[in-house]
Amino acid sequence: MEVAQRLAACLPQLPPEGATVRVTMMFTMLPGALQAEHTINGVAMNDPKQQIVDQLAEIAWILDHKEWDRLGEVFTEDAEGYGQQGLRAITANTIRYLGRCGPTQHLTGNHRIRLDGDRATSTSYIRAIHFSAPDRPVQQWDFVGTYYDTWLHTDAGWQITRRRCRPLGTLGDLVLPVEDDG
Repeated sequence: MEVAQRLAACLPQLPPEGATVRVTMMFTMLPGALQAEHTINGVAMNDPKQQIVDQLAEIAWILDHKEWDRLGEVFTEDAEGYGQQGLRAITANTIRYLGRCGPTQHLTGNHRIRLDGDRATSTSYIRAIHFSAPDRPVQQWDFVGTYYDTWLHTDAGWQITRRRCRPLGTLGDLVLPVEDDG
């Protein structure tokens, strides 16, 4: 029962009753160790590409839920991104902008990942929807573009060392409240 509970915890949500889910467990005997590989619907849970896709989803969650203190989970201390150098500057810039927005939704997809040992690059489409803060007139600004990320596998997992963004277009207007310097 313990194995079934661990596998169920890996699923993002339980499939509808009657749906077919293929779970494969492969065991490899190595001298002095037993290694197991778990797959769910054909995707290995320890697959580096899947781990990077999971991190891309985590970044979106962090931004949309304004969990600024978690940006260090996905960016290295010396990362470059959003026109900033270093995690502290990236975090401050993110708070300065998204902290003045209302709800946001960052959607990434069409992930293309290239692995090279403990390094990787990824390209993914981004559509980010930004709404005005609750106390402001209702406004919406949509952004569409492409992220180009460089990754490093660290003790904490896959982290971004460099993020570039190529805008493709925007729609709407969003007037942010003036920053409070006090």
